[in-house]
Amino acid sequence: MINRIAIILAAAAALLLSSCKKNEPYDHPFIYVIQADDAAYAATSTVSSQATVVRTYNICLSSKELDENLIVDYSFTVGDGLKAGVDFERVTTGNQVVFAPGVYTMPVRIRWLPNEVDASKDNTVTIRIENTSLGFTIGFPGPDQLSRQHTIRKINM
Repeated sequence: MINRIAIILAAAAALLLSSCKKNEPYDHPFIYVIQADDAAYAATSTVSSQATVVRTYNICLSSKELDENLIVDYSFTVGDGLKAGVDFERVTTGNQVVFAPGVYTMPVRIRWLPNEVDASKDNTVTIRIENTSLGFTIGFPGPDQLSRQHTIRKINM
């Protein structure tokens, strides 16, 4: 009887120890976009129609260190109420950023120009992550894809 109990306990211990992966950290790599100085990770932000400022919006990587470059494609969509060169200028051009190994943040910069907006129009710029070369999750993990995009609304103040 004691041998039977010892065998059962040894088998249970072996089963429990084999399911533990203490040396493997949880890693689910994902890409997201936020305004650089926003600790709340908000999906939207505003800028004054009187602003003369360069704002940084970061495309961020959450992952263990990579062995190869990660290419991230993003879209830059402008609402019908804003006009490039009048309301804003893109400091960071193109629609792609490359994360080299050891890099976790890539900036997208916009220079906001002073110009009143028509409040009845879509006065937004949206930066949206579209694709990654390594198939990483876009936005925070989960069905809502939070922080997949960041929308900036220009408002009269």
